[in-house]
Amino acid sequence: MFPSGTRTWYRWSTYDDESAIKRQIIAITEMVNQNYQWMGIAKSPREARKLILEGKLAVVLGIETDNLGNFKTASYNWNDNVGPAINHWWL
Repeated sequence: MFPSGTRTWYRWSTYDDESAIKRQIIAITEMVNQNYQWMGIAKSPREARKLILEGKLAVVLGIETDNLGNFKTASYNWNDNVGPAINHWWL
């Protein structure tokens, strides 16, 4: 899912929206993994309730971007055939 090579996000040379999203997901995941004693990523309402009942911070990930996956054309017309290509964003 993520670019090969170093996992140090600031060394990646691509700056498109998809690469920025990947770097942010890696960074928040690493932060949560380093602080698993008091926080966790909630991928569903059930997981959020479980984390909260355990006294942990429930981190809910979201994506907001101008051009998810770089699938728009230069004229910014959306390509309707990208469904399979963006399914990997469902963590």
